[in-house]
Amino acid sequence: MGEWTHAAGDGLLAAVSLTLAWRMRRNAAACGAWAGLGAAAAVGTLRYAGLELLAPAHGFLSDVAGWASLPLLALQGRLRWGSVLAALGAAAVLAVSPVPSLVQISVGALAVLALVVAFARAGRWMGVVGALGFPVAALAIGTRGELAGFHRMDLYHLTLAVSVGLMGLALTQAAPTGDAETPSGAGAPGVDVPPTA
Repeated sequence: MGEWTHAAGDGLLAAVSLTLAWRMRRNAAACGAWAGLGAAAAVGTLRYAGLELLAPAHGFLSDVAGWASLPLLALQGRLRWGSVLAALGAAAVLAVSPVPSLVQISVGALAVLALVVAFARAGRWMGVVGALGFPVAALAIGTRGELAGFHRMDLYHLTLAVSVGLMGLALTQAAPTGDAETPSGAGAPGVDVPPTA
């Protein structure tokens, strides 16, 4: 039963992430971050649905998303597609390199800190909660064993899906000041988002 619940959790994460990637397609870094996370989750959905041969691809894409997604979101609004593709390529190299996990954790922590500060300055508290959900999922919940009778993997995917959704809402909501000319929320660094279609 656990495999199907894992597939459902990864499917939810893929749906939320890929929907946001499409909605934010005019923002290269945000679109790349969400698409990377969504691709990993989509392959994970297929893996847990019974296509175990996709395990290596799922692991690789998850590592790439782990290296790239949060830093891209922290820098979004400042990067063009060429830089985003270069960042994803660098993340792919790092994913197959013998880099200590502490380095990846540190990069992610700095990106979360930058996102929390930017969302807080912009008054987008859903974004703050969403950004903090990533370290909660990775460090407090994890993916092995059970927690309160639930598979940790399922709680991990659910936490990430909610976190992605909250951050997506915060990035696409109107400015708190009501100024239609500044959808970025008073120009907060890292939260500059062009209007979505």
